[in-house]
Amino acid sequence: MSTVLFRADSSFEIGTGHIMRDLVLAEREFADWRVIFAVRDLPGNVYHKITEAGHEIVTLAGHGVEELAETVKKVEAETVVIDHYGIGYEDEKRLKTLTDATLFVLDDTYERHFCDILLNHNVYAEADRYKGLVPQGCEVRCGMPHTLIRREFYEAKKRRVKRDKGAFYVFVAMGGADTAGLNLPLLKLLRSFEKIRIDIVTTRANRNLAALEEAVAQTPNATLHVESERMALLMARADLAIVTPSVVLNEVIFMAVPFVAIRIASNQDEMVAWLKRRGETVVSAGDFACAVLAEVAGRCLRTVPFERLSEEERKRVWRWRNDDRIRRRMFNKKPVGWEEHLAFLERLDGRNDRKYRLVYENESPIGVVDLTKIDHEEGSAHIGLYADPSRRGKGKALMGALVHEALKLGVTRLIAEVYESNEKARRLYDLCGFTVTRRRMEAKENLLVMEREIANRNV
Repeated sequence: MSTVLFRADSSFEIGTGHIMRDLVLAEREFADWRVIFAVRDLPGNVYHKITEAGHEIVTLAGHGVEELAETVKKVEAETVVIDHYGIGYEDEKRLKTLTDATLFVLDDTYERHFCDILLNHNVYAEADRYKGLVPQGCEVRCGMPHTLIRREFYEAKKRRVKRDKGAFYVFVAMGGADTAGLNLPLLKLLRSFEKIRIDIVTTRANRNLAALEEAVAQTPNATLHVESERMALLMARADLAIVTPSVVLNEVIFMAVPFVAIRIASNQDEMVAWLKRRGETVVSAGDFACAVLAEVAGRCLRTVPFERLSEEERKRVWRWRNDDRIRRRMFNKKPVGWEEHLAFLERLDGRNDRKYRLVYENESPIGVVDLTKIDHEEGSAHIGLYADPSRRGKGKALMGALVHEALKLGVTRLIAEVYESNEKARRLYDLCGFTVTRRRMEAKENLLVMEREIANRNV
């Protein structure tokens, strides 16, 4: 029996992706081989996955090529698979000299390698870009035909998956270790939508697992899946995926699930560039709230232009507008008469410089969003929102609806004017990446002008 040695690591910092894709490669390419993984014993690893797959493990003391070469010789490995950012061209060349094994290298970022076979299994990969980066005669495998998709995804794609009627399913995967700590803030964003069902996938390598378990236990519409064997089925029923642009995104694209990609590491930049060329939604770990809310709101909420309001809807908006809890945050704090309200609605007809929308969730009206002083040439607009005063916790959903409407209109610069005393509104705008650009007085109160830039599909 032939022997293959995989060199890869897993930890809280490194994550789980290398080990997980190597297990797929082992099944696909080396099914009849003796498979051994050479790893360092690091905290937060998922090496139990290796033994569960029936493979062997050898523990290394460090990164040294000499130690790795001795291990290759000891186990008599004919092929060495290197899936490790800490092992580069010179190390590979030295390993080849010391062992003469076939070197099979995985690469994500178009680096120089000394190998016999190079695999970049990401959907964006282009073989031509490796010219001059690998030796002549090296077999280069790139792109979708070589993407490492687990067998269960092929099976799940063919199955009809059970769903709750009328529910909107969101699949969240921030990496097995969630090194950026994004699962918790994403949960807090998503749970404000009523019809949503949240599936969060993670592993025991997640150092925030206890806090995440506690938060999910308090969220009826969320389920936490730790080292789930049902990941493919969860993805198959998803209406939207929120993932990192890593190995999991190859699976999301294979399953044809709409997605938001959140960049958390520089080694994802090639995937990010490819996604942006395709017009996909890609955001950074430090500024994802606006994009996520807009994507979910665009799929979960419904809006009605003020010009098309029914008589009942006109009365409802009028009552909201005159409620003291809403009116005291307006520039015009005086009650609005019914005839004045109707005249205002009539004046909106045919205007392109202001748009007002009544927002529905699950066929119930939840609030109003507006874009005013719209400058189509500059792509800017002033924005506002208010919720049904009898409801709580709808600010995030309304912000999502507002940003979604702005993107439909081609507006890329949002301007909000918020009373400094309105701490709730300020927290919402802060969360969504707005920054204070200036201050002024309005009705003897301090007013903050807060702004942010958005870009279509890349908020």
